[in-house]
Amino acid sequence: MSGTQPKTSPGNAHEKAQRARIYAFARNDLVWLVIFAAALALASWASIRMTQHSGRIAAIWLTNAVVLVTLFKTETKRWAQFALVAFVANVVADRLSGDSMATACVLSFANLAEIFVVAAPMRRLKRDADIRNLRSLATFMALALGPATLLSAALAAGYLATAQGASFIGSLTNWYAADAFGLILVVPIAMLVKRSDILAIFKPDQLLGTAASVAVLGLVFAAMIAWPTLPFGFLLFPCILLLAFQQGYAGVAMGLALITAVMLSNLLLNHGFLSTSHAPLREKIFFLQFFVVMLTATMLIVAAALFEKKRMERRLREVTKSAIEARREAHRARLEADKANQTKSQFLANMSHELRTPLNAILGFSDIIRGGLPSTKCTGKCPEHAEYIHNAGSHLLDLVSDILDASKIEAGKYDLYLQHIDLAVAVRDAAALVAHRAVDGGVALRIEEPKKPLLLLLDQRAVKQIMLNLLSNAVKFTPSGGSITVTVREEHKGALVVVEDSGIGIPKSELSRLGKPFERVRSHASRAQPGTGLGLALVRSLAELHGGHMKIDSIESVGTTVSVYFPARADSAAA
Repeated sequence: MSGTQPKTSPGNAHEKAQRARIYAFARNDLVWLVIFAAALALASWASIRMTQHSGRIAAIWLTNAVVLVTLFKTETKRWAQFALVAFVANVVADRLSGDSMATACVLSFANLAEIFVVAAPMRRLKRDADIRNLRSLATFMALALGPATLLSAALAAGYLATAQGASFIGSLTNWYAADAFGLILVVPIAMLVKRSDILAIFKPDQLLGTAASVAVLGLVFAAMIAWPTLPFGFLLFPCILLLAFQQGYAGVAMGLALITAVMLSNLLLNHGFLSTSHAPLREKIFFLQFFVVMLTATMLIVAAALFEKKRMERRLREVTKSAIEARREAHRARLEADKANQTKSQFLANMSHELRTPLNAILGFSDIIRGGLPSTKCTGKCPEHAEYIHNAGSHLLDLVSDILDASKIEAGKYDLYLQHIDLAVAVRDAAALVAHRAVDGGVALRIEEPKKPLLLLLDQRAVKQIMLNLLSNAVKFTPSGGSITVTVREEHKGALVVVEDSGIGIPKSELSRLGKPFERVRSHASRAQPGTGLGLALVRSLAELHGGHMKIDSIESVGTTVSVYFPARADSAAA
């Protein structure tokens, strides 16, 4: 046999490590289950010693509360595991207390039924993870004081009455009181109070107030013992209320723990206000349970309302802070956008100005060449080429002018020079400038004017630009044989100019886009025509500067109607 050891493959090492982790987890899980079972058995045995079914007196049943808290903090897939442990622990405790196996099993089953009638709906409604909010707490209390404890009490009392001849009503009352007392007193406190809450009570800034509240509570206890015939017990409500306002759930938990411990001790020692009653001990304990349950339920609702209030206040502060930050960011973004917009407008204005100088030279010399002056010696196709140059230059100059005007309007630097003009005359002058284009395109151009002058306070250059853009578009998109009608009429204390053509029309889906800078109709017919989409945007902006508005109506393949309204008091509107 060789002395060398066999090598371990990486795969085997990984599997061994994984098995080791599983075994370690299983060992840890088993340890916690054993601890859980031992705690349940101890709690069950201690509670049974004070539970009245056959000679024993009910006080508080802790086991179901402990199991319920565990289920609330555990994944649903592990509930069956904890339920089995709880069942076995209850059976063991019952057997140690002298119950038969049948009795132990039935009573343990009744306890499990109570637990799951609370746990299942809470998990289903997703209200078991955090019962600090009022809705989750109210749901738990309704289940705990209603169907859960009533069902388990009815099952247990029915069995005890049948198998042992016990009083059904007495067993039902004792079981219900003990279980309701345990659930209401233990579960909310265990779920609601965190370690940080307990530590907060003893912080230097909170310690004095906590000590004062506890001292007042101590004085009430002393008064209850010294003068048992007087109703000092009702002073416990304001004491717990004070702790709730001071420390929230932690204050309520501390106060209720002190009250429960003192009142149970006083009862067993026959002190306090219950000692003056000649009722049987079972009835005294039932009254004590009822008193503490009502006190607990009331104070938990108050604490939940205070918690909701504080959470809403905290959320409001967060939202307010976020809103302030968002406002600051928006202000910074607006300043940056204004700066960028100003830079853009300045750039466009400078470029437009710089472009106009060479364009004017191009237009001037091309006009001289196409005019055929003797000094130019332009023969053959030279005049035709000069015409192309002049037309292209004119189009480019119009484009530059539109960009410059658009940038001025956007920057708020377009100033109107208002004067009283006859709108019909201004429209007629603009139509004369495009009349030759209409004739060349075989389009009939007709103007309908009012019989009397229509005087308005307008910017003559702006009106001319509006009409040139509208008429140019109408001529451009109206095929040969079509017509354009321009109507000028008085309307609503102002004037309306309507340009109606029989052109290619505009699809309904595109109408909302028109009138915005650089937006054009996206159709095959419109793409064949040159343009930037600035024309209608300028018309809309210039009309609005006068206090008016523009409206577009169109039917595809039928024609387009553009209406521009100018108010009569354009001076006030423009200002």
